[in-house]
Order: sequence, then C-alpha cells, then structure tokens
Amino acid sequence: MSNKADANVLAERMEQYVENKEIAGAALLIRRAGEIIVQACFGYADLAKQEPVTERSVFRLASMTKPIAAAAIMLLADQGRLHLDDALAEFLPDFADKPGVTVRHLLNHSSGLAQDPEGIERANGYMDPADRLADRVRKWAKLPLDFEPGTRTGYSPLVGFDLLGRIVEVVSGEELQTFFQKRLFEPLGIRDLTYLLTPEQQSRLVRLYEAGEGTLTDVTDTEPLWSAVDAMKNGYFSGGAGLYGTLEDYDKFVQMLAGDGLFQGVRLLKPETVRLMRTPSSELLLSPGLSWGLGMIVYLDPAQNGLPMSAGSYGWSGAFGTHFFIDVAKQLHVTLMINRSNIGGAGSYISREVEKLTYEIFG
Repeated sequence: MSNKADANVLAERMEQYVENKEIAGAALLIRRAGEIIVQACFGYADLAKQEPVTERSVFRLASMTKPIAAAAIMLLADQGRLHLDDALAEFLPDFADKPGVTVRHLLNHSSGLAQDPEGIERANGYMDPADRLADRVRKWAKLPLDFEPGTRTGYSPLVGFDLLGRIVEVVSGEELQTFFQKRLFEPLGIRDLTYLLTPEQQSRLVRLYEAGEGTLTDVTDTEPLWSAVDAMKNGYFSGGAGLYGTLEDYDKFVQMLAGDGLFQGVRLLKPETVRLMRTPSSELLLSPGLSWGLGMIVYLDPAQNGLPMSAGSYGWSGAFGTHFFIDVAKQLHVTLMINRSNIGGAGSYISREVEKLTYEIFG
C-alpha cells in the first residue's frame, strides 16, 4: 500500500474525531527530511458558522509559547548578553534572596519556583487581571522555594517561563512581544504568531470548545486558563503561554529547530545551541524515559512510555491540544493544531494517536 493510501487512514481517524464531536477541528503537518508528506485540515474553526479550519486558522498556542521563549533566551545567550548559569537575581534583583536560581533552572523546570501543587496555587494567588509582566514577576519574588534549585523537578506551568520572558525584556530593553516579532518572527518570515491579533487575524481565530458526552460546548469566552494570559484583554505578555498562531507559521519555527537553527538560509541560532536545547538534563526525569532539555521535553527512552518515536526526539505541547515533536534520527517532524479546553495537554490521546499512526505509515 502506498504512503498516500496509508495517509488516508490518518485523515479518516481525524475526521472520526470531528464526527464524534471529540474535537471541532484540527490542522496537521508532517515533514520528512524537510519535505511535506502530510498537510491537511479537518472540521471547523467555528461550529456555529460552519467555518472550516485552514492552514491559516489561528489557534491559542498555550504552552507552545514556551519553546519560543526558550529560543529567545538562547538567542541572547548566543549573543553573549546572558549566560545559562547566570543567577536570576542578576536580572531581577527582587529575587536576591534566591541566589541559587539560575536561567538554566528556569529552562529545565528545576528552579523550585511554583512547581509543586501548593507552590503553583500560591503563585496563582498573586495574579491580578490588571498585571503587566513586570508587576506579576515582582509579586512572585515573595514566593518561597518548593525545593532547592537543581535538586529535583516538577512542571512549571507559568512562573518559570514568565520569569524567562521578563529576563528577555530586561536584557533586550524591549517588550516580549516586540522582541519576539523583531528577533525571531521577522527573520523566519512569520506573520501570524503574536500576542495581539489584528482584526484580520481575529477573523481567522478558531473557537475554543469543551468536549463531553458527545457534545462540544463553546467556552471561548469563559475558559479561565486562557483569560489569565490573554494579552488581548490585559496586555500581559506571558513567556509560558499566551501566543496565538497558525499551523503554517509554527511549522516555520519547528523547521528552524529541525534545521539546527537554520531556516531557508537564515541562521537564527547556532547549531550547538539547538543541540543543547534538546540535550536531556539526565538527572531531572519527568518520568521514566522522559527528561527536560532547555524549553523542550526530551524522549530518552520513548518505549518506556509506549511512544513510537526514536530516542533523542524532542518537542512540546499546549493545554488545548497543540503539539509538535522532532525525531532527529528519522528526520521526521509533526505539528498539530487543535483547540479543545479539556483535551489533557501533553497527555492528549489525540496527540498519541497521531504519533502512533505517523510511525505506522511513515516511520
């Protein structure tokens, strides 16, 4: 059976998810050795209006913002404007009582800042809708450490990467949105990754749905997670979440990583810098077989987790079902866009199924 015929199995599965009202719609792109082998859209951006998803539909990226914030930090490191083992307090003096926290600890989720459930809840208690990034970061300086930096790990959903975002602002002298736009997006020819949508981009924004009992409920205006980081409402530029983007443009960022920092003749990061981002912090296991890189999750032994990719693959996911991974050994990379509020983030069963079928067909 040809790859084209096999690829129909993947399309049929995605269409089943739409028909079963497990998702409203999705956009998927798979490349091997840089060449597109699958590019397809499924279902609807807006069920009420029956508007279909396209490659240019805009999705809420949620934590898929984190790899971009990590790339911004690594760009500044490439330029010698900061070092990974610099203390957080060098950039944010309000954290002077936490001298052990470094930039590297923030990147690999080992800072001890708001990483345990109690610490995350405490950090959320400091959040105010009127905050700007500098304001909220200043409040978070009051947080006690959940553990000594570097001694263990726990996912930092917001604080760690918002601190990194603020470091980018302090070092560069530019707001995070401006830095991303000028230093990352424009060099890569990216137009539709942003915190602040134009009216035209808003017209392409997908609705956010919650699935349950065979129905999809529109929660676009009521989902609490997004409202806490939505710069369109509060001007808060979050390094941990908050970007909007399209499949088409996020794929350019993924291609840059897969190209070891090079995209269509433009070098954004040094090759050794991207290799460092995907190098596991072996002492910091998220779970058996899974480690943190710098702004990435690294699959040390995917088989331990029932995952099909090669050892050394890496990537990231967002709370609403956005997902990407890069298989270095097989030169295979996948970018998936979905916006469902209760899909399970990195644990999304749909991401797992896309991975499984990708390797059954193309692996």
